[in-house]
Amino acid sequence: MSNAKTFLTAGATDTEAIQAAIDTGDARVIIPEKTWVVSPIALASNQRLELQGNCRIQADPAFAWASGSCLFRATSKENIQMVGHNAT
Repeated sequence: MSNAKTFLTAGATDTEAIQAAIDTGDARVIIPEKTWVVSPIALASNQRLELQGNCRIQADPAFAWASGSCLFRATSKENIQMVGHNAT
């Protein structure tokens, strides 16, 4: 199990912290309660992302979002779950 907060070190962006937790390859990724401001995140196969408490994932307004951009990418991936109670 990986927790994105573990990767939220000095100088790391919210995107980098979540991406680092996903990139561990652990089957379970915890995204704790916080407002996370992110640019696109690449998901991995065979993972469960658990958004805890009032976790909020918000698009980074400073990122150059193009038409068709999305917060999460899962090209050619499978068996991905995103779960959370009260998360947005």
